This record gives sequence, structure tokens and C-alpha cells, in this order.
Amino acid sequence: MDVVLTEEMVLNNLINTCNRDFGFKIFDATPIKRGWLNLKWKITTDTGVYLIKQYNKERYKKYNHDELLIAFSQQMQLHNSYWYVLDWEGK
Repeated sequence: MDVVLTEEMVLNNLINTCNRDFGFKIFDATPIKRGWLNLKWKITTDTGVYLIKQYNKERYKKYNHDELLIAFSQQMQLHNSYWYVLDWEGK
């Protein structure tokens, strides 16, 4: 049986994960109500302002896990090689 999590529960989990895995503290999280199935927040942290996204579990299941890992790996390579993160104001 699947447990349905509220948006607040998902956000609390993401805040704890960001703190534990990335070492930054989230001071503010504003939901972004665009898109269809994924949850997104603009977060203000002790290291800057970012977008954080939680993918829809049901939609995620439709994809091949190995192909997703390859796609995410390629995204990270592009990010590390060619992209840079702008702060929220675009500076």
C-alpha cells in the first residue's frame, strides 16, 4: 500500500536531506505552482537561492531506471563542464 505524502511532508523531507547530504540550511522555501506533476520550491539557504524539485513518483516509474541514471549523469556532466548556476536575481 502506497503512503500519500502531503506537499509539506515532502518539503520537510527535502529540507532534512539538503541539510544532511549537502550541508546547507534552508531559511525559506516558497512553492512554485507551475507545471503539472512535480513539486518545486524556491529555497533561500545559507549559501544562496536555488530551485529544488521533487519528481512525481508515478511519472518517474514509467521510465527505465538505468536510462534515467544515464540521463542524470549526462546532466551533471553538462552542469560541471558547461553550465553555471546563477543566483535567483540572474547575476
